[in-house]
Order: sequence, then structure tokens, then C-alpha cells
Amino acid sequence: MSGSGIPNPDVLSWAINEVGRLRRFSTDVVQNPPNSYATIGDLAPGAQFLARQAGSTSQFAVSAKGLLVSAGNAWSHSHAMADLLEQWVFYVQAGMQDQAPFEVRARVEAANDLMDQVALLLDDRQIYPVAPMVLTGAALEERLRALMAEHA
Repeated sequence: MSGSGIPNPDVLSWAINEVGRLRRFSTDVVQNPPNSYATIGDLAPGAQFLARQAGSTSQFAVSAKGLLVSAGNAWSHSHAMADLLEQWVFYVQAGMQDQAPFEVRARVEAANDLMDQVALLLDDRQIYPVAPMVLTGAALEERLRALMAEHA
């Protein structure tokens, strides 16, 4: 989902409801009966959700997967999974998923600057046409590198 806009309200609503469900599980072994604890099956929907919505390589999904890997302690991880989901909702609501990494933004800005220079050089009839052509190639290279960095 990263970079593709704010998810529809149903997706955010599901995450918020899942936070509430996970918070109802107990993490206190001494005070509560065994059936009040989360199981790996209780944590799996949140982990799958984060992998789909945030991207499988996002820190949200990686952290959620880490909670699943330590499945023997699933009973103690329900609130941690709720925290991850809640922070993802805040992240999305703040518009952070649309923010490209610094390297990508810098490369796009460099490509735009180069193309501005190309336009100036093309307007000047005294400039040999090879100069703007070379800068156009450099701008294209920067933009392609930005696309590669964005999708890496």
C-alpha cells in the first residue's frame, strides 16, 4: 500500500476495531483464566493486515511477524500487536505513507533542476545543442534512479 494514498475508511475502521479486540486479551498470567489469553491465531489477522496494507518489508509488518515468530508467547503479545496496528493508523492519518524517502525526493528534485537548465539552454540559440542533450540524459538517469529507489 505504501505510496498509494490513504486507505478507504473501512480499512482504517478494521484496524481500529482490531486494536480494541486485541486489547481485551489479558497479559497477566496470574490474575486471569487461560481462555482470556491471545493465541497465535488471534495475532495472525493483524500481522497479515500489516503485511498487506503497510507492505511486507515495512517495519510494521516485520515487527508483527516477529511477534508471530515468538508464538510460544502469543498470550503476552496481543497488546504489542495492538500497538503496532494503532501506530499504523496514526502513521496513515498523518499522511506518512505518501511521503517518499529522502533519497527519492532528492533525486526527483535534481532531475527537475536539470530539466529547468535544459529549458534555459534550449532557449539560448548560441548554445551548442549537445549540452542540453547531455543534461537531459542526466535528468533521465536521476529520475530512473529515483524510481528504482522508490520501488526497492
